[in-house]
Amino acid sequence: MNYDFLDIEIAKDPNTPKEELERLAKSENPDVLKALASNTNLPASIHIHLYNLNDFGIKETLAQNPSTPLEILEKLAFENPTFEKIVVFNPSVPEELLIKILDANPSLAYEIAQKPNLSRNVIERILMLDALSAKIELAKNRTISEDVLRILYSDRDEFVRAVVASNPNAPYEILEDAVFCDNPVVRFGALKNPNLPDQLLFIALSCEDDPVVRKTI
Repeated sequence: MNYDFLDIEIAKDPNTPKEELERLAKSENPDVLKALASNTNLPASIHIHLYNLNDFGIKETLAQNPSTPLEILEKLAFENPTFEKIVVFNPSVPEELLIKILDANPSLAYEIAQKPNLSRNVIERILMLDALSAKIELAKNRTISEDVLRILYSDRDEFVRAVVASNPNAPYEILEDAVFCDNPVVRFGALKNPNLPDQLLFIALSCEDDPVVRKTI
């Protein structure tokens, strides 16, 4: 019987008793330890033990684990660029750590803007950077509020406005403005919106004279 395989399965199981997890934490098999690092019901003491083993693969797994304690996530985020990006996408990373990461490395605004359910504080930090790629990702984000979409729609860049107009959550007034917009890029964005009301689509069909945009209708 392959006992290592069994240990890997036990290590991953969130229902494994603490005593068994502590036994597995003493394993010398890196695959068992990585499996343990992925366990979403791991005691903080074992998280700390695994972090202190200073193994890249184990740390990488800890960075992904939504149950990894904040103190370890913060250490991981600032010790290696690979871990930093993984921590950004950890579903449990709190607002304060995202802001610290963004302040230390503004280039990660693009990745952070893709996360669902961002807090208003994080969104405002991203907007302050005025980075085109990050604003476009925010405009795509389907968990962004209508208020933020309105702010983005006022952006000077036509592509940001077009992406806002294509967001299924864009409010009616944005879609209406986009359909009548002089800029064909923005109109094109509105016509790609799956929630464009029929009455606005009818107007677009009646009035659109740009051949590229008409192919979208």
